[in-house]
Amino acid sequence: MLTKKKFVVVALVVTTVVLWSSAFVAIGYLVGNVAPLTVAFGRFFIASLIFIPLVFLHSRGKSNNTFKFTTYQVLIILISCGVFGIFSYNVLLNYGQIYVDPATASLIVSTVPIITFVLSCIIGIEAITKNKAAAFVLCMIGVYFILFLNNKTSSNWSEAVVLIFGAAICHAIYFILVRKISKNMSAIYISAIPIWIGTILLAIASWKDIFAHQLSTDELLVIGYLGIGPSAVAYLAWSFVLKEIPASIASMYLFLVPVVSLVISWIWLSILPPLAAYIGGFLILLGLMIFNFESIKKLLKSKNYTQL
Repeated sequence: MLTKKKFVVVALVVTTVVLWSSAFVAIGYLVGNVAPLTVAFGRFFIASLIFIPLVFLHSRGKSNNTFKFTTYQVLIILISCGVFGIFSYNVLLNYGQIYVDPATASLIVSTVPIITFVLSCIIGIEAITKNKAAAFVLCMIGVYFILFLNNKTSSNWSEAVVLIFGAAICHAIYFILVRKISKNMSAIYISAIPIWIGTILLAIASWKDIFAHQLSTDELLVIGYLGIGPSAVAYLAWSFVLKEIPASIASMYLFLVPVVSLVISWIWLSILPPLAAYIGGFLILLGLMIFNFESIKKLLKSKNYTQL
């Protein structure tokens, strides 16, 4: 039976998936006319403003922030989160989406969990297994298909795919950094501080581009949507979801992001990926399923799809 609490969790999962899926499409719509740096700055400037009252209200409550790191180390981690997770990720993604369609971009970014695992193995946090190694190989073959076996869409396709894959690596680094402090620091602070740092960097990088194009009403509305929806509401919703269900189960639902991006892109922009992206996308999703095989098996055996 779907209780009120379970219904809220399901609603938040659906909201997050739709908002994050639509972000790729909204960026694809904007970067055709608006400078990628302007899009990124406008999005996170709005998100930064939203987080100011949230942090203020949260700071008035009881704080449980206790660290095994020094204040200096925590500051370095949060700055690094802003540099990799907000600034670098969004700059690379936005420039890549000038030439790569939204659904294909979301497929490439969906490799973030596997890249995170591989980087964690390299630094000694995780241990590699045969299944996860096979999953990584499959995903990389999928990226190879997308990278090299298309090239009818644009002469800049391959370079743009590399930029988006670089964005995925930056987001993976962000996840590793966040994991270091997530048990000791509020999700509000972990979300807000990197966004503020990233926004400052984006402002510095984009100050010339901001005045190069007079934004139309539609463009302003879409940038506002990106700042409010995918950048603020979705992150807060996902933080609540992760408090209610295991991260391994919650991540299963993110498989839907590329599919929903494809549908929204088709409806909104009338854009569909090239054939190679479907082949590569199938291999990437297959790799992700193998990577999460144990979690998927538990999820299918469970009668409760919101908590094990």
